[in-house]
Amino acid sequence: MPARYIGKPQVEFLSDGRNVKLLADLVFFDPHETQWAVPAGAVVDGASIPKPFWSVVGGPFEGGYRDASIIHDWYCDRRTRTWQATHRVFYDAMLISGVSTTKAKIMYYAVRFGGPRWEERTVMNNVLTRDTIYNFSSKQTDMNSLFKKTIVQIPYPMQELKKNKQLEIFSKNALDIEQRDYSLDEIDIIADNFSVNN
Repeated sequence: MPARYIGKPQVEFLSDGRNVKLLADLVFFDPHETQWAVPAGAVVDGASIPKPFWSVVGGPFEGGYRDASIIHDWYCDRRTRTWQATHRVFYDAMLISGVSTTKAKIMYYAVRFGGPRWEERTVMNNVLTRDTIYNFSSKQTDMNSLFKKTIVQIPYPMQELKKNKQLEIFSKNALDIEQRDYSLDEIDIIADNFSVNN
């Protein structure tokens, strides 16, 4: 089956002037039939679209990518899927929302270039108890209990750049994406391997 939404977003704008709260579940199925569900009660703010680029692409709840930004925000907060898949579903959901392919590619580039990134790491020895002499557990421990999976933030390409330099690089590459028919894989390369001097 093709990518699709189940339901339409029903939201309440909260009094803080930034956040919206979902009043009903919003579900999206991507082209691979993977379900991306956001539950009623979820609060999102569009922050997964990098703020420095709003002047170029628009705010998170404007235009046809509003619904996609709800899905993207939720999964950027929850981090239950990879950052790559989370950014890619933003693109897929924008297309179903009626955003043009070119605009969707520029928005995808924005989150790939400046959006959050994370990875799962496994740490060991997190449950060993302290012994007063040798500083280790003196009792039998189940090996499985020694491992703990955590999700940690990892750097993204533009993180160390000043806001005006971020916007300069983004604007230049967004114009290039608009003028050429880059594939998403090519956009990934542009986003992940930029040169500050370009």
